[in-house]
Amino acid sequence: MRITDVKVVEAPLTPHMSNAVIDFSRMTVSLVAVHTDAVVDGEPVVGYGFSSNGRYAQTGILTERLLPRLHAADPADLRQSETGVLDPVAVRHVVMADEKPGGHGDRAVAVGTLDMAMWDAASKAQGKPLHEMLRDRFRPDAVLPDSVWVYAAGGYYRQEDDDLRALQQGGCESYPYVFEPFGGFADETPVEEGRVALPDAPGIGIEHKSALRKLIDERLR
Repeated sequence: MRITDVKVVEAPLTPHMSNAVIDFSRMTVSLVAVHTDAVVDGEPVVGYGFSSNGRYAQTGILTERLLPRLHAADPADLRQSETGVLDPVAVRHVVMADEKPGGHGDRAVAVGTLDMAMWDAASKAQGKPLHEMLRDRFRPDAVLPDSVWVYAAGGYYRQEDDDLRALQQGGCESYPYVFEPFGGFADETPVEEGRVALPDAPGIGIEHKSALRKLIDERLR
């Protein structure tokens, strides 16, 4: 399995979205597509990765430092010797060559975006879900649980209560718990602590620490 090309692009985030610190409408994220010569079920294997919001796109670090090292590497050094499939751990060692160890937030974004794409490509090439591949690689004796807690982000401030409306419309019933914070209202808006329960969706609730219950009720009538 060989890497044939790596595409890097920047994309803007959704406008009119913020949290207590950042206005995401001016923020960008990195997206990476790792093209390979592998084919599964008649489709070429392409791994995709993206950087989460909270830091800006890192095109410079990717294109000026990490990818040149990747392209210069021997393809054999980027594969698992047993399967011939792309080895994301080996790729990370290659792209981090000559980098000083230690914390560096922007570099972590660049490496993490590329790392995500490599794992995506490797799991697709092996024809198994990524969580199974990670278990087999790092904890082969572990038993896969039936369910896990996940953090999917959300609760960003928007001009409209779209998230709240979406929860009311249903579709979250398969999740036993959903936590959704709301805020970003004008400074003169009175503050009231409280929780709004959704009677048609047991286990789902909204905590609004920066909003009046009355204000939310009025918007959702």
